Amino acid sequence: MNSTPVLGFIFTEKNDLEAQIRAGQAFERLWLEAVAMNLSIHPIRQVLEVPETKAKLEELLPGSYLQQAFLLGFAKTVAKPTPRRPLEGALAK
Repeated sequence: MNSTPVLGFIFTEKNDLEAQIRAGQAFERLWLEAVAMNLSIHPIRQVLEVPETKAKLEELLPGSYLQQAFLLGFAKTVAKPTPRRPLEGALAK
């Protein structure tokens, strides 16, 4: 059961720019909390890109707008940070 992910959604009451930004901020806070608890989070954009699927999910909360879908759970392996290029190698002279 420890590796079973949870499917989560962020809905808003409006679909304007402010609501979209606030949904993004909420998702960022959720992501930071998940990492602090050793959980993994994976955004799922496909759900938002297929109008029929998005409409079906929005029926769960009539009058709401789906802004984000994600999986949340324990990863089987912990991802290691990717190596970063030194700043000096990225700047043009």
